[in-house]
Amino acid sequence: MPASLKGRMWIAYGLMILILLGVYAPTLLTQPGGGLTAYMDDVGEIQVSLNVWGTIHHTGYPLFAILGNTFVSIARSLGVSAAFAPTLHSLLWGILGLSVFYGACLSLTRHPEASAAAALILGLTRSVWIHNVIAEVYSLTFFFGMLLLAVALSTAGSPARRVLLLAFIGGLGVAHHRMVAFAAPGLLIAAIPPLFREFPMSKAIRVLIAAIPIALIGFLPYLYLPARASAGAVWVYGHPVDWSGFWHEFSGAEAAFLLHPPPSLEALVNDTLATFRTLIAEMSAPLVLLGTVGLGLALKKPDQRRAALIALLCTPGYVLFLMIFHRAVMPEAVTTPIALVLALGIAFAGAQIGRRVPILISVVGGILLVLAHGGFVFTLTHDPLGAETIKAVSRIPDRQGVLMLPWGPRHTATAFSIYVSKENEQIRLLSHTADLSQIKDRLFTLRDTFYRFPPAWWAQQLGIKTVHLSAPADGVVAVQRDPVLSFDHTLDVPVTETIRLREANACREAETAQITLRWYAQDAPDVDYSVFVHLTATGSDIPILQGDSSAPVYGWSPTSRWQPGEYIQDHYAIPILPAGVVIKLGLYEQLSPGQFQNYPAIQWTVDTLSACHN
Repeated sequence: MPASLKGRMWIAYGLMILILLGVYAPTLLTQPGGGLTAYMDDVGEIQVSLNVWGTIHHTGYPLFAILGNTFVSIARSLGVSAAFAPTLHSLLWGILGLSVFYGACLSLTRHPEASAAAALILGLTRSVWIHNVIAEVYSLTFFFGMLLLAVALSTAGSPARRVLLLAFIGGLGVAHHRMVAFAAPGLLIAAIPPLFREFPMSKAIRVLIAAIPIALIGFLPYLYLPARASAGAVWVYGHPVDWSGFWHEFSGAEAAFLLHPPPSLEALVNDTLATFRTLIAEMSAPLVLLGTVGLGLALKKPDQRRAALIALLCTPGYVLFLMIFHRAVMPEAVTTPIALVLALGIAFAGAQIGRRVPILISVVGGILLVLAHGGFVFTLTHDPLGAETIKAVSRIPDRQGVLMLPWGPRHTATAFSIYVSKENEQIRLLSHTADLSQIKDRLFTLRDTFYRFPPAWWAQQLGIKTVHLSAPADGVVAVQRDPVLSFDHTLDVPVTETIRLREANACREAETAQITLRWYAQDAPDVDYSVFVHLTATGSDIPILQGDSSAPVYGWSPTSRWQPGEYIQDHYAIPILPAGVVIKLGLYEQLSPGQFQNYPAIQWTVDTLSACHN
C-alpha cells in the first residue's frame, strides 16, 4: 500500500470516528432509561441486567449479557456511573461495527474518503445512531452482521477457511439475534461456490459438515441463563432454570402471537409501504437514491460486481420479513441491514467521482441526517420518565411495601433504583403477572397504572368485590382490600352534606405546592364530586392556574363509591406562579352544562408554606 494512501486511510478513519463521537456525545443515555417509545422499551431492563449479572428477555441474548456484565463491572470500577456504563458497552460494539464497515469499503474501493463518507452516513442513520447511544442489544447485532458481510465480501485466504469463519461468526450472531440469519442467501452465495470450485466435492462436503458444530459453538453462552437462575440472581427473566422455561425463552415463544401474516392484501400493501417509509426515515430519500445508484454502478464493474451482488442478496430476507411480519420485531431494527447495504452503495458511488465529492457527500449527508434525527435522539435519551418514576417511588411511605408496576420503562426504572442504585431497595417490586391475591403487605402502584389496569382489574386480582384507593404521596396510589375506618384527626371541616375534611397539609417543594388531604365520608355520598385546586391572586376568585381532578385519588376514586365512615387520603400538586398568592381547594359538582356548584374546603397563603420534608 503506498504511503500516501495509508496516510489518507488513517486520516479519513480518524476524522470519521471523531465526528461520530462528537455527534453522539450530547445524545448518550446517562440516566435510568425511560420513554414510551419502541426504542426505549427494553433499555431499562438492560441497564439493570448488565449491572447485576442478570438475564434479559427472550430470546435471552446471553452473549450480550456476559460481555455486558463484564464490561459494566470494569467500567464501574473505573468510576463510570451505573446508568451510563451499559450505554458505553453498546457504543463500543457500534463503533467496532462501523470500523469493520469502513475497512470493508476501503478494501473494495481503495478510496478512504468515499469509505469514510459511507461509514459516517451509516453511523448517522436513525437506528444505528440510537442503538449506539442507548443500552440495547442491536449494536452487537449490527457488529455481527457487519463482520459477516466483511468476511463474505473478502476474497483473501482459502474458501474453506472463509466457510468455517462464517460458520463461527454466524453461529454467534444467530445465537445472539435470530435476525442475523436473514442474511444467509448472500453469505451462502459468497462462501459455497468458491469452496466447490477449489476443492473436490468430497472435501468441500467435509468442510460444510465441519461448519455445523463450529456454528453450534455460538449457542454455548445459553448455559448462562440456567446458571444465573440457579444461582438466585436478583434479575432473571422468565424461568430458564427448567427445560420448559428455558425453551420458552430460547425460542421466543412469548412473542409467537406477533408472527402472523397480514390478514388481507390491503394490509400487506400497507406493511410494504411502511417498510419503504421506514427506510426513507432512516436515511432520507436522497441518500437511499445515492446508495441505490452506487450499487447499480458497482454491478457493472467487474472488480465490484461480486461484492455488490453478495450485499444485495443479503437483503431480501429482511424485506420479506418486514412485509409479512412487520410488527414482530421493531421495524427500524430490521431495516438497519438494508441501510448498511445502501451505505455500501454510497461508498461505491463516491469512489468513482474523485476525492472532493465524497467529502462533500459526507458533509451534506451528515448535516442532513443530524438535522433529521438529532432532536429526536436527544429527546429520546433525555426523557425524564425514568428519573420521575424513581422520584415518585421514593415517596412511598417509609419506602416500604409491595409495588406493582406493569412491565415497561416505569417498571425497569424502579428496578434500577431497587437493585442497582439501591435508593428504594426496601420496596418489593412486582409486575402485572404476579399473583396479587397472596400479598399481605401494603400494596402500592403509580397513578398512570390505572389507565392500563383500572380498579376493577385490581379487585379481580385481589379476589374482592371492590378496592379502596388512597393517595399517600404525589403520584402514588395505595390499593387496599378494606376501607380505612379510623384516623386520629385534628381537623373537621364540613364540605358537603356527606363529606368532611379531616386532614389538610400543604408544603412547598421548589416551585410546587404539595397538598395532602384526608376526606371523610360521614354518610355514603350519592353524588360524584370533583376536586378543585386553584391558584389565585389576592382578592380574586378567578384562578390563574388550576390543578383540578375529576374525582379524588387522581380521578380513580369516585365519591359515590365511598362507604359511610370511610377515610380517603388524597394528594395534589400545583405549580406556584409569581402572581399566585392563595391556594384554594374544595369540591364541586356540575349541575348542568356550564353550571357548577363549588363547595370550598380550605385555603393557604403561598408565602406561609414551609419546605416539604420527605
